[in-house]
Amino acid sequence: MGLIEQQWARPQAIEELQRANSMHTGEAPSSKQKKTHYVGSQLVPKASYVEKLVVHMQQQIASADQSGSLFQRTVNVHNRYTAYTVAMLMFCTGYRSIRDPLPKWDQLSLSRRMMVIADKTDDAQSHARFLPLPTIMVEQIQHYLRHREAIVGRLKLYLQQQWDSPFLFLDTYGHAKQVTPKRLQEHLNWSGSPPLNINRHYLHTHLKESSCSSELVDAFMGHWDAGQEPWAKYSTFCPREYREHISAAVELMLQRQGWRAIEGAVL
Repeated sequence: MGLIEQQWARPQAIEELQRANSMHTGEAPSSKQKKTHYVGSQLVPKASYVEKLVVHMQQQIASADQSGSLFQRTVNVHNRYTAYTVAMLMFCTGYRSIRDPLPKWDQLSLSRRMMVIADKTDDAQSHARFLPLPTIMVEQIQHYLRHREAIVGRLKLYLQQQWDSPFLFLDTYGHAKQVTPKRLQEHLNWSGSPPLNINRHYLHTHLKESSCSSELVDAFMGHWDAGQEPWAKYSTFCPREYREHISAAVELMLQRQGWRAIEGAVL
């Protein structure tokens, strides 16, 4: 949290900095300079911070196999690779930090480049979201599925049961573990330990700055009240316009952040 908060200089801090500079330079701070005010969530990270997180995760994957036994290297590579893939999914879909971000295979269609998210909904699935997947994410999931098949086949003697969820972590004994927010945060090891939901804050802001309408952004983020469901039977919401605008904005965002599809090392 400290690192996130340091990204913004508060007006009081700016004034103090100007006052300190004037003491050293002999120049008085300009009285005409406007104060900087910020509105909205304080958890929206700067683009430069997110880019550093992406580089950090990619470096973690590259350096995971440099020490330890073959078994330890296999486990470390897999866990970091899983964390990277889940983090990418969170940043391009606005997934909330929950258990099993993708609990069922039938929630995903790579051929249609679409997925269904039900991370905050009721028994009637009234807040389920239909999300287009950018090309980079589709490629990364395809790489991860091949990696997962290889890792499960190699360690099936250690797996205590058949593992149906697409994503899984491994403990030091090779036993499959559910992807939980706590385990994900440990394996990501982000600088400053920011909350995992910075992805939603960042994505919401980026879509608005990309000139996506509030209606499209609310449908993407799952922000609607009863009777406003974009996917309801009599809704006038346009799925084609939704996919066109959202896909373009998210694809460009991932490219700028430095995300890239990485093949699994354990094959």
